[in-house]
Amino acid sequence: MINQPFENHVCCLFLHFDDLARASEWYQTMLGFSIRKKDLSKGFVELQMNGVNLTLLTWRSKEKIKPKHPVFTFYSLDIEESFRKLKEKGIKVYDFSNAGSVSGFLFEDLEKNILMVCS
Repeated sequence: MINQPFENHVCCLFLHFDDLARASEWYQTMLGFSIRKKDLSKGFVELQMNGVNLTLLTWRSKEKIKPKHPVFTFYSLDIEESFRKLKEKGIKVYDFSNAGSVSGFLFEDLEKNILMVCS
């Protein structure tokens, strides 16, 4: 038996925002997500996803620590098409990288969270 303090399972991912209403709209309009649950008064928007839940949250702390690298990765069946579509929408997209069997790129959301797409 493994002695773990928690389950060997990631249940959800959180991204924090200053303007949750704008972030919710951006993720719907620019990335095509639909909303699973939303309560702006409680400070959360849960996006409809396959697998792990992605929840957008309002910052609740004065100290806002934003990672300078992506904390999770979206998967794409056609990475070049994903790259092209995000660029066409005017989203800040960083150069493509190829590590052999894995290709990917970084992009920024409206509040400069760094996100990644891989295939």
